[in-house]
Amino acid sequence: MIGHSGDYYGVVQEQVAESRRGRRAASPERKSQTDEALMSAYVAGDMSAFAELFRRYAPILERVLWRSLRDEVPDFVQQTFLHLHRARASFTVGALFRPWLLSIAINLQREHFRRLKRRRAVHPDVFTFGSRPPTGPDVIYEAERACRAVESLPAREREVLELLCGAGLSTADIASEMGTTTAGVKSLAHRARQRLRASQ
Repeated sequence: MIGHSGDYYGVVQEQVAESRRGRRAASPERKSQTDEALMSAYVAGDMSAFAELFRRYAPILERVLWRSLRDEVPDFVQQTFLHLHRARASFTVGALFRPWLLSIAINLQREHFRRLKRRRAVHPDVFTFGSRPPTGPDVIYEAERACRAVESLPAREREVLELLCGAGLSTADIASEMGTTTAGVKSLAHRARQRLRASQ
């Protein structure tokens, strides 16, 4: 089980239990509040605002993470909200909540796969002896090279790719959350893909 902290831990456990039973409906007052208003209330100490954010975003995170994490998804959802809790004071007033939360989840996912690659890198089966290159695809090398290429992209281009490919958001949603247009999103994605192709 991940680490916990006071009231946060109790609320998370309550929300997880409710998600397994079928999430209860939000109150009309909560439904009318924006994510950003809820986050501001949570930063000010309102745990019921956190409960509503969990209700809204746990299923979104489950869908985003399912493709790559499968059985580990429930723990990663909890870890994402734990990081949200720990970083709540750094949430900027006026910032959009959804991309901030998704970036936490994507960064956790990326770090998870980095750790896996490090473990595989020291396994005897992955060493290549002799001077000849391997005849089959070197999956670990290619994965590491791809990660380095993505991480070397300019921040906004990397963010667009992560939201498009990692989070599965539409160009319209990404444009709204990044404060640009759909054409701007497509342009950033196009430039990012060109850079990635050039790095191959």
